[in-house]
Amino acid sequence: MFRLQQTAFIFFLLLAFIQLIDGLSCYSCVGEKCDDPFRSNNIEQITVPDNEGYSCAKYWSPETVVTPSHIMRQALKFCIPNNVLGVGVFCCSTNLCNDAIKMISLPYFIFSLLLIIILLLY
Repeated sequence: MFRLQQTAFIFFLLLAFIQLIDGLSCYSCVGEKCDDPFRSNNIEQITVPDNEGYSCAKYWSPETVVTPSHIMRQALKFCIPNNVLGVGVFCCSTNLCNDAIKMISLPYFIFSLLLIIILLLY
């Protein structure tokens, strides 16, 4: 019985250690293969350390007269989500979460939800 307890204890220690060293996996690409709609086939995946401030990120900028639209997916340290005049950064913290096609900002979602509730009440 003691041997079984030792084995179970070692198993759980190893399992916890594997989770600690697993890291965060993100897609890493730039250019045409990164454009939306995104297809994750043959896209490089990178792994960064957990608990060091990394997030998976998607950067985008709109098409202009001078430049084509631009999308990049990468791991960023201390990522700050932003969307100003169509140029933005989406940050997330789960494995391979930067595959998103469309992002909606939380303030926009809350405003829309409040507007719908107000319209329904009146």
